[in-house]
Amino acid sequence: MASRVFTTGLEENFINTIIKGLKFSKGEIPKYIVLRLAISKSFRLDYKPLNDPIWADKVLKDTVFEKGGEYNLIQVTGIGKDIKDYDMLLRVMFSYRHKSEHIDFTDESMFVNALTKYIHRGLFEIHNTYKASDNFYQWLVDDFGLSNSKFLKTESKKDLLENYLLNNNIEYKLLDVINSIRHTIYHLKLNSEKDYQILNKKIQYMKDLFGLYGEASMQSITGKSLEYYIHLPKQEWDKFDEKDFTNDIYKYNFDFYMPAYLGRNLNNEPFYFDLSKAPHLFIGGTTGSGKTSLMDVVINSINMLNKNTEFIFIDPKGTEFIKYEKLYNLSEISNQKIITDMSSVDEILSEIILEMENRNTLMKKEGVNNNKKLKTPFKRLVVVVDEMADLFANFKDVQKKFEILAQKSRSSDIFLILATQTPNSDIFSQTLRANIPSRIGLKTTTSGQSKVILDETGAENLLGSGDLYVKLPHLGEKVRIISPYLNDEAISKLIIT
Repeated sequence: MASRVFTTGLEENFINTIIKGLKFSKGEIPKYIVLRLAISKSFRLDYKPLNDPIWADKVLKDTVFEKGGEYNLIQVTGIGKDIKDYDMLLRVMFSYRHKSEHIDFTDESMFVNALTKYIHRGLFEIHNTYKASDNFYQWLVDDFGLSNSKFLKTESKKDLLENYLLNNNIEYKLLDVINSIRHTIYHLKLNSEKDYQILNKKIQYMKDLFGLYGEASMQSITGKSLEYYIHLPKQEWDKFDEKDFTNDIYKYNFDFYMPAYLGRNLNNEPFYFDLSKAPHLFIGGTTGSGKTSLMDVVINSINMLNKNTEFIFIDPKGTEFIKYEKLYNLSEISNQKIITDMSSVDEILSEIILEMENRNTLMKKEGVNNNKKLKTPFKRLVVVVDEMADLFANFKDVQKKFEILAQKSRSSDIFLILATQTPNSDIFSQTLRANIPSRIGLKTTTSGQSKVILDETGAENLLGSGDLYVKLPHLGEKVRIISPYLNDEAISKLIIT
C-alpha cells in the first residue's frame, strides 16, 4: 500500500484558512501546497531530535471529532514528477539535519514519520503566528525573511554536497575546491557513467537545497574521463575590475588576427577570441545585465590588443559612448566623432558600404581575397552600435544597410558589434541572424529573449552584472563568462595609455 501522510481535522480547517488568505477559492489550488509550506517552516525552527517529546505537543489536536486529511507522497514530495520531484531533496535535508541520530531516511516508514512530524509542527507554529485578518503574503515575507534571504557558508555547502552525493549513492572523489569570482568550484571524479547520469539529472535541485544565489551547473573536463566541475554560485562576489582586466590583457599570448577579450570563464581563466572569425557580434541583455560594461571591456580589449584599427561609434542615447570621444583612432568616416545624431546614421552607413566596396575592388584588382593580403592593407574598422532597437524603430531603412554590411564586409576587415537591451525578432532579422552567428547573451527578462539572442534558453537564469553566455561558431556549445567592471575613470586611463 502506498505511504500516506495524515492530518487532523483542525489542521484541515486551518489549511483552508491559509488558502483563503492567499485569495484563492476552495479547490483552486491543491491543499498539499500548504503542507510543503509547513515542512519549510519546520526546517526554519530550532533543531529537535525526532524522538523528542516536543513533536507530540506541537500538533493542532481536535477537541471534538472532525474529519482529517489524507495525502500521498506524490502530493507531498512530488515523487515521480519530472520537474517538481522534491522527494530525494527532502530525504537529503532530513539526513543532514538529523545526522547525529543515524536515521536511514531511505526507509519509507522513517521518511514518512519525519514528514508527518514536520507537517504537524509547521502547521502548529504557523497557526500561532498567522491570523485570518493578516495579509498572508506579507506574513510570508516577514516570517520567512524572503526580503533578506540567508545563504549557507562555503564550508556548509561542501558538507551538503558530499552528503547529497552519498544519499544519491553516487561514488566520487573530491579532488579540489576552487574559489572563483562568483562561484565555488568542486572538482569531482565520478566512478561511472551511471553516477554522472544521476548527478546530471539531480543538479537542478541544488539551488533550493544549498540556498544558492543562482542555478548550479556541471561541466565536463576535456581530456579527463569522468571528471567534472560543479559550479555553485556564491552570495558575495569577488572584486573583478580594471586591475584584473589589465593583467589579463597583458597575459594574452595567442596568434589571433583580431584578438578580443570578454572576461573569465567559471574556472577563472581569461577568455580571448578572434573577432575576425566571428566576424560580427550581437549582444543582448536587459537593464542591469551589465551590457554597457561588457561593451567597454570588448572595445578596450580590441583597442589594446590590436594595431592599425579604427572605430565608429553610433550612440542613439547620446550618453553611452561619450567617454570615447578622445579616443585617438576614431575613423575619418565619422569625422572622428561619436555619432549621436541619428538622422546622420543612414549617410554614415552609406559611406561605410562605399568603403567596403572600394576595398573589395582593390582586392579584386590585386588578386587577393581579403584585406590582410593586400600590399598595403586598409585599417581594420570596428563599427559599434548601442541600443540598435531605438535606431531601427525610428529609422527603419538603416536595418537594410546593416544587413548588407553583415553579409559582405568580412573580407574587407569591417566588423559590426550590435547591442540592445530589448532583444526581439523584429530588430534581429533573419538576414542579420544568418550573418551574425556570434552572440553574447547577458541576463534576459524571459526565456524568449534568450532564444532571440542565443537560439536557446538559459540567459534568463544568469546572475546579471556581467554574467553572460557567448556562442561563437568554432566553439559549438555556449560558454559562460564573467565580465569585469571598468568605471569611467579606468576607461579614461586605458584610452590615454
